[in-house]
Order: sequence, then structure tokens, then C-alpha cells
Amino acid sequence: MRNWNLIEADGQLREIADAALCCGPQRVTLADEFAVVVLSAAEYARLTGETPGARAEEAAEGEVRTGKSFMEFMQNSPWAEAVRSGDWIWEWDDETRSWVEKAAR
Repeated sequence: MRNWNLIEADGQLREIADAALCCGPQRVTLADEFAVVVLSAAEYARLTGETPGARAEEAAEGEVRTGKSFMEFMQNSPWAEAVRSGDWIWEWDDETRSWVEKAAR
């Protein structure tokens, strides 16, 4: 996952979108704090349980609703249980400046 500051990201939406499609979520910072994560439609669908592109027309009109609050989504996500149980499989790799699976190191 690459981190982009907002100034760097300005005017590079295509590059950020391409990176999200091929390399995973991309984080954008605002005032040195993570503000936005750009992810592929497939990753979004996987996280929310939606079919990719199923509601593209509604999304274009700003009408997409999942029926869950963000807090409910996070509390019921597979990651929440992994973090609670200590089975979190990711760790930060300072050398590559990215998250990697613990077994992959």
C-alpha cells in the first residue's frame, strides 16, 4: 500500500486508481494524517458484500447505502476478530514500507 500526500495526489488520480487496481489500497494523507483510502471496486465489494458494479448507477448519483454503519461494518469484519484473537497476519515491513503477511517475510 502506497501513501500519497494530498499535494502529490492532486492531478494523479489515474495513477492512484491504477495502483489500487494492481497493487491494493492506496492511502492519501491530509496534514500528515490518513484521510482517504482508494480501493478497487472488487476490494470494496469484498469488504461490503456487494456485487462489483451492481449499483454503479446509484453510486454516480450518490445514493449507495449498505445498511450498516461504519462501526458495525468494522466490528463485524474478519479483521476485527483476527485483531481480537491475536491472529492478525500482517506486519509492517520498514524496508519495503508496506504491509506484508508475517509468513511472507
